[in-house]
Amino acid sequence: MYCSNCGNELINNIGNCQNCGKSIGGNEKTKLSKSTKTLVTLVTILLIISAIFLPFHYVIGYGELIIFSKEKLSLNYTFITRNTVDKLIFRYNRASFIEQISLRREYIFIKLIEEGIIGHVDD
Repeated sequence: MYCSNCGNELINNIGNCQNCGKSIGGNEKTKLSKSTKTLVTLVTILLIISAIFLPFHYVIGYGELIIFSKEKLSLNYTFITRNTVDKLIFRYNRASFIEQISLRREYIFIKLIEEGIIGHVDD
């Protein structure tokens, strides 16, 4: 076998060429550019963040962190604060009877009642 770089006859088929030093056989490593490594790192970080935040609601501001699953993957109501809960209650209180029934069927409303963050609402 001969070196593809300098044409020197190779003694063994693995390692480096004795003449020019070029890597022979399966020892060649693919080198990624700095921008490619940065892109891979960024995509990895985004995937990890998505895996943490997309499937769960995080309720903050009630003395402890409350985490519960979402009905579907989305960024809606990922972080629920007292302000968010106050807005939901305000929306409910200002709604007509029919709208209140509809609001009580919303997944986030149901979960907040189940978690004890919003008091139970009678039909």
